[in-house]
Amino acid sequence: MYQCQMAKQTMGTSVLNWDYRFDNKLYRILHSQKPLVRTKYYEDFKFSDYNSGTNAVVAVLSYTGYDMEDAMIINKSSYEQGFGHGCVYKT
Repeated sequence: MYQCQMAKQTMGTSVLNWDYRFDNKLYRILHSQKPLVRTKYYEDFKFSDYNSGTNAVVAVLSYTGYDMEDAMIINKSSYEQGFGHGCVYKT
């Protein structure tokens, strides 16, 4: 059940027929990229045909108290160039 709920919250390609669905809410990332490293099964199941996220260079550290769970600090130029931009489809 855990992974079923996590798939609903993804910003990559959560479903392939997103333009024909009538969900209450669907999240979709605008500028997705293919992963830098892929497994054999990733290629076997044709996941490489659909982008699934955004590649980022990250540093994991505590920075001036902003160490809460699921928080992220990104620089302004990355945001202005479209990093993490997404849209929400509501019906």
